[in-house]
Amino acid sequence: MPTDTIEQLIQTNFGLNQPEAAEGILLYARKTLLIDEKEEWYEKLQQWDKALSKYQKKLNFEPKNIKVKRGMLNCYRNMMDWS
Repeated sequence: MPTDTIEQLIQTNFGLNQPEAAEGILLYARKTLLIDEKEEWYEKLQQWDKALSKYQKKLNFEPKNIKVKRGMLNCYRNMMDWS
């Protein structure tokens, strides 16, 4: 099962208001298919702390990657209470 298919299944299930099914797909991919999760998958599941952790690890290897920094900012934005 390619990562694109996993990403689409996660997004579809989350969009159908079935976050548990989306998380199950991610768990299945990690354990059975031995696929390393992508940060974007956690963002789609709105698990900002896990996504941020993945971005922070990636930033250690790619300190100038703007996509990683943008993802981190998105996580921080969603984790904060701006009111």
